Amino acid sequence: MSGDRCRIPFSAEIEVSTFITAALVAAAGVVDCASFRLVALFTDDAGTNVSASVYSSDSSVWVDSVATLVLPSPTVFIHYPSTLVGNAVYWLLDGVILQFDLETQSLVIIEKPPDANVGDAFRCQIMPAEDGRFGLAVLAEASILFWKRETYLSSGAKWVLCRTVQLDRLLSLGKKGLKHPLGIMGISEEDNVIFVGTYLGVFMIHLELMQFRKVFEQTAINYIFPYSSF
Repeated sequence: MSGDRCRIPFSAEIEVSTFITAALVAAAGVVDCASFRLVALFTDDAGTNVSASVYSSDSSVWVDSVATLVLPSPTVFIHYPSTLVGNAVYWLLDGVILQFDLETQSLVIIEKPPDANVGDAFRCQIMPAEDGRFGLAVLAEASILFWKRETYLSSGAKWVLCRTVQLDRLLSLGKKGLKHPLGIMGISEEDNVIFVGTYLGVFMIHLELMQFRKVFEQTAINYIFPYSSF
């Protein structure tokens, strides 16, 4: 990381709106290139009507999406990081998931799986499922439940529980570990890795190989943002 900064001003048309979050993604169809897109979300003064705008580094122009939708509850700012899965960007909101499709430029609200606390990013993280589809990791006591979104022609989209990882056994937390809260600190979409906070420290778990290692001794960490270049 060079430490260089690039200031991207909003266009005059969207400055009147309330900015709530943004996501940085690679340009469409480009690999290992400096070209990028910036997806920004805005709401009205009431915080209920959300819209999107996409900036391209190639054209240096903001393009407003025609899609708008009404949020189930007012949102002032989205504190949790975004996740790119396939050709869509996802954010956790209070009780629901917000999807922005980069190809169709559409916004969609997705309901949470049953009994999943989607509003708490320390217990829930959006991530790709094993087959690359949109998935969700949900912390339930000492286990992580991995859900994926399946689409059926007859009944539409449904959540399917596809895997459970027992953290107490994998990390050998013991009885003492079960008395302390666990937390999902972050993920790496490209590497199929999840970071879990325990009383022993923060562990990085490779979900395909089921291998892990401790990366931090301290537990006073809110989020982990793995860095990778385009």
